[in-house]
Amino acid sequence: MIKRNFFIIMIFIIVCSLLTSCGSIEDVYNNINEEISEKKNLISNDSGSLENQKYVAYISLNNFITGNLEKSLDYYFDKFGDTEEIKVDKNSNLQNGISLQLNKKELEENLKYASKNPSLDKIDKCVKELDPKLKELIDLIDQADSYYKLKSYMDDDFVKGKSLHKKIYLKYNEFKPLAEKFSSDFEGAFLKKSKKDLENFKKNDYMIKYYALSVILRSKDLEAELNNQGITYENVSDLDIDKFKEKYNLLVEDTNKFLEYSKDSDRIKKEKLDPNFEYANVFKYRITDVKAAATDILTRAQKGNKNNNKDYGTPEYYSKKIREAVYEYINIK
Repeated sequence: MIKRNFFIIMIFIIVCSLLTSCGSIEDVYNNINEEISEKKNLISNDSGSLENQKYVAYISLNNFITGNLEKSLDYYFDKFGDTEEIKVDKNSNLQNGISLQLNKKELEENLKYASKNPSLDKIDKCVKELDPKLKELIDLIDQADSYYKLKSYMDDDFVKGKSLHKKIYLKYNEFKPLAEKFSSDFEGAFLKKSKKDLENFKKNDYMIKYYALSVILRSKDLEAELNNQGITYENVSDLDIDKFKEKYNLLVEDTNKFLEYSKDSDRIKKEKLDPNFEYANVFKYRITDVKAAATDILTRAQKGNKNNNKDYGTPEYYSKKIREAVYEYINIK
C-alpha cells in the first residue's frame, strides 16, 4: 500500500511538473515511465540489499556456532567430561578457565534478523528457537569461566563446578539439534541462492563474480567429499585420493581463473566492483587459504601422515577456511 501510494504521488508530481514545461504529451508519458522504472529498480535493489544483509548475519551466526563456540565446548568437555557427571583432573590447569571469543553485540544483532524481512521461513523459525538456548549456554560458559579463573573451586570443593557442569551438559544437548538444523537448513538455502546467482553472473558475463562464487561452491563440493568419506583429523591417511583429486582439480582450476579475471580492470568496471576491488584483497587471501588447506590435506594423505595436529592438513581446518571465505564473499558481493 505504501509503495503504491508512493508511485501515485510521484506520478502526480511528475505530471504537474512536465505539463508546465511546454513538453509534448508523448514526452510526458515517456518521462513518467522512466521515473516509475527508476523507483521500481530502487525498491528492487533495496530488497536485494536487505536479503544480502540477512545472509551476512546468518553466515556470521553459523560461523560463530561452528567455530568459536564449538571450539570452546570441545575444550570444556575434553577437560570435564561429556557426561552429566563432572570428571575433574585437578592437575589440568583449571585456572585457565573456559575461553570463548565472542562479540555479544554482533551476535545479538545477527539473531534479530530472524524477525526481519525478507523472510527465510523455516530458517527464521529455527533461529528464533535457537536464540534463547544459545544465550543460556553462553551465560553458563561465562559463569564457568569466571568460576575457574577465580579458583572458586578451591573454596567450595567443586560444589558449584558440579552444578554448572550438569547445567552446561543438559543445555548443550537441548541446543545441539537446533544448531545442527539451523546449519543444515541455512546451507541448503545458501547453495540454492548461489546456484541462481551463478547462472545470472554467467548470463551477464560477470566472470569475476562468477568464478568468485564458483570457487566457494567447488570448495564446498570438496568438503562434502571429505564428509562422505568420513575423513577427520584422525584418519586423513585413509583418504581416497583419486576421488578427492577429481574435485580438488576443479577447485584449483576455478581458483586460477578467478585470480586471472580479477586483474582485468575493464571487468572490474563492468561488474561495478569497487575500484579498490575488495575481491583482490581480503577475499583473494581467503580463497588462497582455502586452496592451500585443500592442498595440505592431499599432501598429508599422500604421505600417510597420522599426526593429530588439527591445524594442518585436516578437514576441520579446511572447513574453517571455507567459512571465512564464504563470509567475505557474501559480505562484499
